[in-house]
Amino acid sequence: MVAGLTALLVVAGLAAATLSWQSKSFSVAGGETRGGLATCAPGRTAVSGGFYAPLTEFGPAMVALDSTREGTRQWRLRARNLGGNGTATAYVYCAQNDPGLITRSAQFTVPGGGKRGGANAQCQPGEEAVAGGFDSPDANTYLMASRRTDIRTWRVILYNPGADPHQYTVFAYCDRHEPGLKTRIATITTSETERFHQSAVARCRSTEELRSGGFHVEFSRAVDELDTDDIGIVHGSRRSGELGWQATAFAVIGHPKLTAFAYCK
Repeated sequence: MVAGLTALLVVAGLAAATLSWQSKSFSVAGGETRGGLATCAPGRTAVSGGFYAPLTEFGPAMVALDSTREGTRQWRLRARNLGGNGTATAYVYCAQNDPGLITRSAQFTVPGGGKRGGANAQCQPGEEAVAGGFDSPDANTYLMASRRTDIRTWRVILYNPGADPHQYTVFAYCDRHEPGLKTRIATITTSETERFHQSAVARCRSTEELRSGGFHVEFSRAVDELDTDDIGIVHGSRRSGELGWQATAFAVIGHPKLTAFAYCK
């Protein structure tokens, strides 16, 4: 009887700890840049977020320009549309208890002429990076990575296809309680023939809770004429069910590897 009651309380505790989520979809006309804010319900706190910006062959072709925590209850997406009219979506994942996240950031510049660059936002000693984000100017920018690289570091990598250099910002959202998140990983090799809407999903274990996620897509240039470039663009990063984090990419050239990261408590 006692054992059964204990098991019931454990299950109830896990259910109560599960993050709720909200989304905000917004229209982005071709050639324009728009943004939207997903907002947690009153009494809940934004602890992570995600986005989806559709990238299609004949319809909308969007790139995510920023994905950031706004205040304590919101997560923002800003998207630039290079194709036909479409709809982008911001996601926010909300906790009942406010962990008092601290924002750390770093700015970096990526030269023009098809260069790639990145930087780390670093939590202070005694803090843990539990989520992250990025901010870009209103210019063509292609996402390569936004992920945790160690317990205190969030890294962002972007590709600048334009002629001019641009400045970017990477954010780490740091928890002083150091929850000790575990990283779960899933990798796929994308197909140049499929190209669009290819996804990898990393999953927490059944005894864990999904807190946030990230992504990395391969960017490799051919070293000789026998090789093939492998370049992808990530245009979606959000939860998939209760335990999965899904990263969605477009294979620009070749067969770039796409990796999704789930950060689990």
